[in-house]
Amino acid sequence: MTALHAYREDSDDTGFVITLVEPSGERTFVTSPGIESHIRPDDLVALNLSCHDVVYVSGYDLLYPVSGATIAEYLTMMNEEIRLVFDPGPLIGDIAPERLEFMRRRAWLISANRAEICQWMNQREITEVAALLASQRPPHSLVVARDGEKGAWFVDNQGLVHVPPRPAQVVDLTGAGDTHTGVLVAFLMAGWSVYDAIWAANIAASISVEKKGPATSPRRTDIERIMKH
Repeated sequence: MTALHAYREDSDDTGFVITLVEPSGERTFVTSPGIESHIRPDDLVALNLSCHDVVYVSGYDLLYPVSGATIAEYLTMMNEEIRLVFDPGPLIGDIAPERLEFMRRRAWLISANRAEICQWMNQREITEVAALLASQRPPHSLVVARDGEKGAWFVDNQGLVHVPPRPAQVVDLTGAGDTHTGVLVAFLMAGWSVYDAIWAANIAASISVEKKGPATSPRRTDIERIMKH
């Protein structure tokens, strides 16, 4: 882990997001960008990254005119030993093609939901997407398609692999994708197999959607207890 020193910036407000949650658990975001949308190269100088670090980039980050350009440039100069995780997000169609292509080639892990990854590959079925990914993905990378109540999929040297879901009573879907990706990265870094790490992430996401709010990721002990049953 790299310790970062916080600093105060008085030139602008921080942004905020208002989340509207439907009875089904689906949500709509109302976003007001702030200082985080104006990151400049000097702001990233404080990042003293090592080869043991993991850098997570959201598609939202790449869409900001100022921050997007800064982050995209920074990633091209980042040590290749540093693991890069990319979640394109629902606005994937608005991300510049050259940035998407760079992320596809550079990322250690790409995690996207079914709709996003199908849109990215311009295919309608997950099996068709898998065939393209298998032929195009760099050997060092892992691509995971989160499929909600159906679990998740990933592509390895043997083809498309399905990891089953844990049934859940959905209350609020906010943060489920972030929970899935965060737990997946944590378990992969702990040395778990890809299949087991995704299974742990499926469990974590299913627990998170049963609670209200965005910060509902469970503890590792809760995940492992379910995995044992």
